[in-house]
Amino acid sequence: YYIDMVSLVLEGSSTVKEFELETVHRFENVFFDSDVFRLNTTGEKTILELFHYLKKNPKINITIIGHTDNQGSTKYNKALSVKRAKSISNYLIALGLGQERIDCSGLGSAEPIADNETEIGRQKNRRVEFVLSVE
Repeated sequence: YYIDMVSLVLEGSSTVKEFELETVHRFENVFFDSDVFRLNTTGEKTILELFHYLKKNPKINITIIGHTDNQGSTKYNKALSVKRAKSISNYLIALGLGQERIDCSGLGSAEPIADNETEIGRQKNRRVEFVLSVE
């Protein structure tokens, strides 16, 4: 037996969330501990919503941008921020999004959104953002 055209939809979600193009969006509920780039399960719903949007809109590409707090050297933080972006990219690819639609970059600690003098501020700075654009 062969089954074609199977679709899985999250229970309770009948619509696909919409995202504004050419705008920086932050992955909500996607958090990283200090010196960690592995994706945790708390942000999977946000990434899954984005995946469904991208599957529904095949001409839209995504740029994923990783960030870090200011702990560590500039070179190390730059590499860590790229790894954070790639962890989300790899998850989207595992879900079925084509790799050719994804671009990753990292800014290290260059663009903080909170004070790096507190743990709460550093946690906010350890984030990943994305921009959607038409090919």
